[in-house]
Amino acid sequence: MELLAIVVLVMGGLFLWGLWISRRRQPKRLEKLPDYEGPYKQRLRWQLVSYEYGVTGRPDFILADGESPVPVMVKKGKAPGDYPHDSHVAQILVYCLLIHQAVDHAPRYGVIRYDDRTFEVDYNEPVVLDLLELIDEIRAQHNSLPDRSHADERRCVACSHRRICDESLT
Repeated sequence: MELLAIVVLVMGGLFLWGLWISRRRQPKRLEKLPDYEGPYKQRLRWQLVSYEYGVTGRPDFILADGESPVPVMVKKGKAPGDYPHDSHVAQILVYCLLIHQAVDHAPRYGVIRYDDRTFEVDYNEPVVLDLLELIDEIRAQHNSLPDRSHADERRCVACSHRRICDESLT
């Protein structure tokens, strides 16, 4: 009987230890952000496409600021400093542009959220002109894109372009 009690205690301890380890390995969950519930919800549920500018995307969340949709992009890890990465700024601005075209209502800003900080990126006419210039610049370099910048097969497996990529590792 004593042996059975010891076995049960050891098994219970191992179970609780395993549970504790598995929870430690799970990524930290950000507090729940509500989805956009405004009049354009159906149009914002799927991948957004702009044929005019040749860009697509879908923000992680869309919040409502009054009647204005606000795209939110969540990035893992700590913020890079006093300002988000330029590529993240460009990405959130593309989301703003896509939402602007999809619902014909311009967001005033987009949000980039890191584990330790949140940044609001203004979306206004001068910023849109700079963004369109960047899109044209990228499009002009389309034929001279750089070679794949990694040798890690796991990155290819997770890539949304692997089906059409000439350099896919998978």
